[in-house]
Amino acid sequence: MLIDKIPVSQLFSPQSPISEAQYPAQQAELVKTLNDQWGGKYKVISQRIYLYPSTDGVRPSWPVVDSYISNYIATTLHGHLETTKVTSAVPVMSEVWKVGTFHTEWVAIAMIDNLPDGNALVGYFEVEKP
Repeated sequence: MLIDKIPVSQLFSPQSPISEAQYPAQQAELVKTLNDQWGGKYKVISQRIYLYPSTDGVRPSWPVVDSYISNYIATTLHGHLETTKVTSAVPVMSEVWKVGTFHTEWVAIAMIDNLPDGNALVGYFEVEKP
């Protein structure tokens, strides 16, 4: 899967995806907000959700995550940014990237930072166009 080729940021703790039992409401809200943002243009087919903890009182930052992951997708996977969305009511930032020419795949990255403990969730999503 394409999302398994994207490296896990050292900012995430643990370094493996969290379970569905961790922050279930926020995970569901993240996916729902993405579906709302995309308006049916993309559909999630697989996902990996990571915990991005606040450290020393510094809250998680989308620009930090975005620059790290986007740079990898653009330079290593030769992806092309297809869409960027920000929703302020539910703080979700997302990007969808198109990867490949003859065998096209789409991958999305997103972050929701409304966790009650000040942490954030970052998702890697394999998506398709319905």
